[in-house]
Amino acid sequence: MIQAASLTDNAFDEKRQSVRRPLFCKVRLIFARESVGGRALDISTGGLAVVADINPPTGETCTASFPLPAPDGTSQELTLQATVLHTVLTHEGFRLGLRFMHADEQAQRLLKRFVGG
Repeated sequence: MIQAASLTDNAFDEKRQSVRRPLFCKVRLIFARESVGGRALDISTGGLAVVADINPPTGETCTASFPLPAPDGTSQELTLQATVLHTVLTHEGFRLGLRFMHADEQAQRLLKRFVGG
């Protein structure tokens, strides 16, 4: 008998190690061969979900630049290295799951403040 995973299953916990928060802004993705614009969907301290018009291979690295809102109403431009974890074709384009790599202390602090974790 097959059972659906509950929210407390270990497999689910391993996939979602960080709380995600909606983020709606433009994102610039720079890959080795091209630079494209995209739209952020959500963010965590560990990564970013973006919709874009490209389907990069899993494991490809890129630079993601985007404005992260601050509590005072301003925003801080973040530029982070990321790895493509997965892509899914949607009616809006390709949904890319990106994992941040080597975020410095300031970027980590800004992400934690925004996400609330």
